Amino acid sequence: MKFITVDTAASPKLERLMRSCRHHEIPLEVIGEGCPYPGHGAKIKYVIEYLSAQEPDEIVMFVDGYDVVFLTGGGEIERKFTASGHPLVFSTEQNCNVNGGFFTRFPVWFRYPKGKRPYRFINSGTYIGRAGYMRDFLRRADVPLTASDQTVINRYFVDHPAELSLDCDQEIFTCTAGRTGLEEEDYRVEEGRLRNILTNSLPCVLHCPGKNYIGLEKLVSKLPIAGAPYKPTAEEERKYRKSRFMNRITARVLPDNFLFHLILDSLLIALGIIALIAVVVAFLGM
Repeated sequence: MKFITVDTAASPKLERLMRSCRHHEIPLEVIGEGCPYPGHGAKIKYVIEYLSAQEPDEIVMFVDGYDVVFLTGGGEIERKFTASGHPLVFSTEQNCNVNGGFFTRFPVWFRYPKGKRPYRFINSGTYIGRAGYMRDFLRRADVPLTASDQTVINRYFVDHPAELSLDCDQEIFTCTAGRTGLEEEDYRVEEGRLRNILTNSLPCVLHCPGKNYIGLEKLVSKLPIAGAPYKPTAEEERKYRKSRFMNRITARVLPDNFLFHLILDSLLIALGIIALIAVVVAFLGM
């Protein structure tokens, strides 16, 4: 089994992931070092190149570099992947994360295959599969170098839902996207292992995307892989508080970020129209 990440800049931000690899004896390979990175589509290019050099049946796990940690060793990961019964498994999150305006995002959300909430939508920051199948899937998805890989893969998935499996139960991967600020409500540590309370699972990989290093460190600091205390900037703290406020409301009202904001925006537009009509009526009645 192989484990890979892409880091073109040799950044010190990779240390957290590497520390977890050393603790759990994960032989992580860093690919793309010194290569250009015009956008997230570039990491797909480097992953495809790596996969092309592997045996087709080799199991390969890809993880993002700066906001991911391993929570267990390779043996458990391989067992859970094999038990999934599918040659390619992607992580999931609460948010239908597709870039673009409403008329780009809504069709993807509307056509998305039904799944378990709250973790229903693809997160492309962590996935695992057979090398040959994964390579062919990523080629078919055809992610441009400068594009958001998650956007392109989500759009491809709604047309080809049988081509991959989603880890909605968070057995292999757990992802906090769409739930930033809720880390201490969604997880607890039991005997040095992170449990997802919502799915009652013991995931093998933790991913806190969106530069959510505050949330990531809240959880990592309680684990055996903890490092030096993290010191966030004032701007990070401000963004974290804002996300926590909105996500607490979303989680309690409707755990689907896109649908929640669609309803909220529709209500605000309706109120604006009503207010405008009232002003016009009042003006005409003068």
